[in-house]
Amino acid sequence: MLNSASPHMGPSPQRLRDMLFKFISPRKVRAARFLDICAGSGLVGLEAISRGAMLSTFVERSARMCSWIKKNVEQLGLKKGHTEVLESEVLPFLKQMLKKHRRWDIVFFCPPTDGTADEMFKYLARGTAIAPGGMLVIEHPSDMKIPSPLGNLMSGRTHKMDGTTLSFYDRKSVSP
Repeated sequence: MLNSASPHMGPSPQRLRDMLFKFISPRKVRAARFLDICAGSGLVGLEAISRGAMLSTFVERSARMCSWIKKNVEQLGLKKGHTEVLESEVLPFLKQMLKKHRRWDIVFFCPPTDGTADEMFKYLARGTAIAPGGMLVIEHPSDMKIPSPLGNLMSGRTHKMDGTTLSFYDRKSVSP
């Protein structure tokens, strides 16, 4: 059994994770690079690996939660190189990825509800960390306002379940 989140954190419910991966489609997940920002217990990124993602990168500011993720990776016997766990605040991480031009095929973001998400949205709206042709999925409380439009990302479908919304955005492919 996987280590779950702390009592103070609410992991994405299994039904919501199932819906998330149903909407993404197995073709997009298979061999994808998956980024889980504000990863918490890492269940979404671990599920991406179980569904065929080549790499899951977890970004979490809590050392304790990073330990949980690492224990779960070890317990699942995942091969070295298929996961990376980064203990970092989101904004410094996004700024660093912008400079390095490092990108993932699917970026999953569960923004904090403490009012700091707007600055994070500014970076994501620029396509930071999202590969051309990639997608951003935001899991948020249904009453949380997400900027619209979100920069160079095209809004796709949304799905609401039990007070939580999944919002999907696609980054246009770069023309040759």
